[in-house]
Amino acid sequence: MTTGEAPGGERGWISPAEEPAGGGDFGDPLFLDARTWNAFHHAASLVDVAQAWLVLQCALIEEHNLSAVLLMTSARGQPLLPVAVWPIDAPAASALLKTAEAASREARGLLSTAGGIIVAHPLILDMPMRGAVALHLPAADGPRGLAVMRQLQWGLGLLADRLRARDQAAYEMGVGRSTIVLDVLALVLQTERAKAAASAAVTELASRLACDRVSIGNRRRNRTIVGVISHTANFGQQMSLVRLLGAAMDEAVDQRAVIAFPPLDADEPLATRDHSELSMALSGAHVLSVPMLLHGEFHGAITFERPADRPFLQPEVEVMAALGAALGPVLEEKRLNDRWLVTKIAVAFQRGF
Repeated sequence: MTTGEAPGGERGWISPAEEPAGGGDFGDPLFLDARTWNAFHHAASLVDVAQAWLVLQCALIEEHNLSAVLLMTSARGQPLLPVAVWPIDAPAASALLKTAEAASREARGLLSTAGGIIVAHPLILDMPMRGAVALHLPAADGPRGLAVMRQLQWGLGLLADRLRARDQAAYEMGVGRSTIVLDVLALVLQTERAKAAASAAVTELASRLACDRVSIGNRRRNRTIVGVISHTANFGQQMSLVRLLGAAMDEAVDQRAVIAFPPLDADEPLATRDHSELSMALSGAHVLSVPMLLHGEFHGAITFERPADRPFLQPEVEVMAALGAALGPVLEEKRLNDRWLVTKIAVAFQRGF
């Protein structure tokens, strides 16, 4: 059975197996369960939003033996595909699919009298996404079909508003991520010395990403040496912490992957022993390390720490991964420029030889 997850882990809508005893009365209050509304308003995926909306529509229409399908596409020229059906997991009848496609193609509501009444209406959006819904009412007549059409028009307006809000939130989140990366990159670029640039970066990242601490390390002879730690000018007396940080950074660099503890995905086949030890030393803190890439090689890592009650969310992890990709080349270039002149000459001579 396919179901969505509402915040808090609850199922987002009612399945056919949960229908009230005695025939599944759509007027039963169970079908207007708060979980279904919660899924409609807060679900992250388009499929979960669409399924919750279709369940709510079928409940409000209050018709026995009702079947329905919602078709959508996210790009012009692409075919409409079923994203939600009622009853859940039941295959949509071909007559429903054809009527919904026709309503979308003709951009108007349609009534068909094939074995009862089929009511279809397009989903009108001012964006590439489009769609249509169709419902089959086996025992309905023409006047009842018109009443259902009016109900669909109101309901589709609510769905359109929800999808616009979802797209706007995704856009704003994307802009926010880009802003953080660009702001930190600008701060690093305008700082001349490598260590000062790295120190400014970790302090800014700790503040912008609500972290207790952010650290940057550089790869030297198959080991990662911690170079800077936010809010810490001199960490010579914290050698135990520095050792654990370096080991966690090595774990990310060696596996060429973003490593988190506790793991973000329990099925991800990544070693997290060193991150686990660092987390235990920090009273169960959430720890995440992002390797820094330059010219196809990883030459360092950034480690983020948060308290036990504030886990890393997937959108934030994407920002941190982008920061690793953006900051790595800039910090390495500054480090190379900071070397003694004699070192630069020696390296150039070695490469030439």
